[in-house]
Amino acid sequence: MKVEHLSASRISTYQQCQLKYHAIYDLGIRDGDPHPLTIMGKAVHRVGEMGVNTLLGNGTIQWMESVESTCKEMNVSPANTILAKELVNNALDWGYLRNLDRCVGTEIEFDLVLPNCVKVVGYIDRLDIKDNCADVIDLKTQKRAFNDDTLKDEWQSVTYNWASRQIRPEITGTSTLSYWVLRHRVQRCWITADDAKRGEDKLMAISEEIMSCEDPQPTPSGLCPWCPYQPQCSASKEGVKARFKRKKK
Repeated sequence: MKVEHLSASRISTYQQCQLKYHAIYDLGIRDGDPHPLTIMGKAVHRVGEMGVNTLLGNGTIQWMESVESTCKEMNVSPANTILAKELVNNALDWGYLRNLDRCVGTEIEFDLVLPNCVKVVGYIDRLDIKDNCADVIDLKTQKRAFNDDTLKDEWQSVTYNWASRQIRPEITGTSTLSYWVLRHRVQRCWITADDAKRGEDKLMAISEEIMSCEDPQPTPSGLCPWCPYQPQCSASKEGVKARFKRKKK
């Protein structure tokens, strides 16, 4: 299969189901309309970015009015607008505006190249730097919290640690990866420069694995109904439905 570029989400798609990756990124089958909660999440991210940038520019912001107008602009439903307000309030109550003097940017785009010539792309929601250490901050609106024991090994953690050090070479100390999971709590892990080197090796290894995959296999799961290849996938139709039928019996 081809690897136009790597990102944490693309790697997760591949590991979730090789055939889904093939359908979306090789065959170019559209991945359907975004879920309403995904749109709500993007609105929360936009409000967070606008708010921080406004304050860094010595301006003022009315947070709930900003949520209201942003959600209206993005066609977020009234119920999800209420949820967006709750999540933004959580961020503010938990101290999202602390250490703004350390913030060097929001929505920082990276487009980098691994030693094996594969590109890695993505965005960092907010990056704070003090001395040679960094706090890589990512807002999350998902329903579930992460597993604390494996947080350091999440592909986002691996990618952010490597990418932040590439774009800001002054980060030579320990980085904090802060996931503000706004329905639950702030979850953190600490990652070093040595971890970044190991992460680079992992990114190259997964890119080679994807490119060498010539016969992508389906992995049926409860996520199959949201796969763009689902109508053509016998594993989805037979595997998941048959499994659910067996459970009912």
